[in-house]
Amino acid sequence: MAQNDLIPIEQLLPVKIPVISLMGKPIFPGIFTPMMLSNQEDISVVNDALENDGIVGLVLMRNELEKPSVEDLFSVGTVAKIVKRINLPDGSVNIFISTLKRFHVKKYLSRENPVVAAVDYLDDEMESGDEVKALTRAIISEMKQISENNPMFSEEMRLNMVNIDHPGKIADFIASIINIDRYEQQKILEMVNVRERMERVLVFIKKEQELLKIQKRIQAEINDKIEKSQRDYFLREELKAIKAELGMPTDAKGTDHQKFREKIDSFRFEGETKEMVEQELEKFGLMDPNSSEFIVTRNWLELVCSLPWKAPAGHPFDIQKAREILEADHYGLKDVKDRIIEYVAVRKLKEIDKMGSSYQGDPSSALLEALDPEQNFSFRDHYLDLPFDISNIFFICTANTLDTVPPPLLDRMEVIQLPGYIDTEKLEIAKHFLVPKSLEKNGLRKARVKYTRDALVSIAESYARESGVRNFEKLLDKVHRKIAKLIVVDGRTNEKFLVDKPSLAKYLGQPYFDADELKRATRPGMAVGLAWTSMGGDTLIIEAVANPGKEGLKLTGKMGEVMQESASIAYTYVRHMVADRYGIGAEFFEERQIHLHIPEGATPKDGPSAGITMATALLSLVLGRKIKDRMAMTGELSLTGQVLPIGGLKEKTVAAKRNKIRDIIIPRRNMKDLEEIPENVRKGIEFHPVDTMEDVIGIALPE
Repeated sequence: MAQNDLIPIEQLLPVKIPVISLMGKPIFPGIFTPMMLSNQEDISVVNDALENDGIVGLVLMRNELEKPSVEDLFSVGTVAKIVKRINLPDGSVNIFISTLKRFHVKKYLSRENPVVAAVDYLDDEMESGDEVKALTRAIISEMKQISENNPMFSEEMRLNMVNIDHPGKIADFIASIINIDRYEQQKILEMVNVRERMERVLVFIKKEQELLKIQKRIQAEINDKIEKSQRDYFLREELKAIKAELGMPTDAKGTDHQKFREKIDSFRFEGETKEMVEQELEKFGLMDPNSSEFIVTRNWLELVCSLPWKAPAGHPFDIQKAREILEADHYGLKDVKDRIIEYVAVRKLKEIDKMGSSYQGDPSSALLEALDPEQNFSFRDHYLDLPFDISNIFFICTANTLDTVPPPLLDRMEVIQLPGYIDTEKLEIAKHFLVPKSLEKNGLRKARVKYTRDALVSIAESYARESGVRNFEKLLDKVHRKIAKLIVVDGRTNEKFLVDKPSLAKYLGQPYFDADELKRATRPGMAVGLAWTSMGGDTLIIEAVANPGKEGLKLTGKMGEVMQESASIAYTYVRHMVADRYGIGAEFFEERQIHLHIPEGATPKDGPSAGITMATALLSLVLGRKIKDRMAMTGELSLTGQVLPIGGLKEKTVAAKRNKIRDIIIPRRNMKDLEEIPENVRKGIEFHPVDTMEDVIGIALPE
């Protein structure tokens, strides 16, 4: 081969090249550009390439991933020559590359780092004739218009564009600098036909021009608004001067000032309040209406003027009407309704167990001040910062649990406990409240959808077994949405729908609960207790097993500190009692570790009322006897075997009713609380009052 013979580039470029995956956008051939690399695997590829011929392949990822596989890469990329490398202080590398030619990946020879691909290089497909020349002129002409109106295009870019002599390279250069989506850029990179590539680029140039036109129009509108605002300001000033000459009110601010003045005078403020309000009103009169502080002061004065500073006038209150409204809107809740009827007004509701202090303030402290009769006649908040009398306001605060309510705050309130609902109550609530509400919400008429009693009871028992009715309502919404779909999508416009028990599976899927999930003591070492949680009453199973080993008591099930103490008391009591009463020696405990567990281990549990339940489970384990079927119990246990009273009997009885319990063992001192439990809840349940653990054993584990 002669020294001056030209060698085709395909003979110089290797057919096997290391590959660097690109995030962002592809890089086109014919470009000299810097490239930042921080990934150590990519830096390793660069180092290996520089030790050889400096050639690397650049391939765009289909989706931007931290560690892409070869399947995540497009099949067409650009081969580049590394011209220079600069090591940066943070360990990353900046390289300057000259991109040479398109390539297509035939296959990957190495799929792990460093990735190596066997490639075919792609030549531009040129077409003869004037069409490509015309496209070239059109592209350059249109790009000149864009570059003249877009400051992002530097003079160097304009010169490069004009000096490129190959139509395909012109299309590549423009595709790399205008705003095109990464996937569209990749499509252009994959086009080897120059005419098609130029036509595609010309489309995006036209889109860029349209965006520039919209941008210029928006900028012109903004400038017009600024000029209009300045013109309006001068005109307002002139109008103000004319009105002043004629003795007329000068502006709207003057009207607001007069309105505030009349309202404030009618309140006849005194002392600190009068001084501060007058000061803010005077400041308001001197402010520029266009300033931000003008709005703040105006809002503050409007709030002052909207508050009832004068003593409220007495007004007639129809007790019977209030009771009718409560009965129409709410089912049951007799204690709450009676308490509300005792008062004249309800002004505020708040869930106080969810409050917490932060850098923004402590709402519980503010509420404590609001409820304190020694302070609330001059309550002061941080925004208004004026003393205001709220002593005549009746606050109703709601909470799911009292555990997180600060004791000083709780001391200033009367506590009314709300029990959960049993299935019969849920049935009535659904018929009179939830079904009509859900039908209306989902655009259905009452006449179109009917429920059988069995269907509503089944929803309560098999799908929504919680103490409230929130999930019950969500399930009704689900049924009605599916019916609405059948009417609208499937064209069943004239059909009436009957929701019965067999059809529930079609609307709601298979039941979430079944009869087997009722909590039962099915073998020795098990007992059913009653708990009182933030969501109402609940039943819980206590399980005990004995494992060979060193004596000890292992507790699991996320028990709180008080419940762990109850478990220790129950263990100590049973250990001594079985020796005295049943003649079981100490070796039973010395040779075994007792494991006491409460299922649903992710749910925190605490309180002393499980004491007799734990003792019964342990005694059942030691004696090898099951407790009476469908029996539950609640009561605190002392070391001497006394059964102490507990709280929440009403809520616990509701939970027992839901769980089909027939017998409940309770402390004798809680018998007075049975009067608070509705007759329909007590029906079918026999209560067994006890004084000692001996009484519990005689009922739950009779010989």
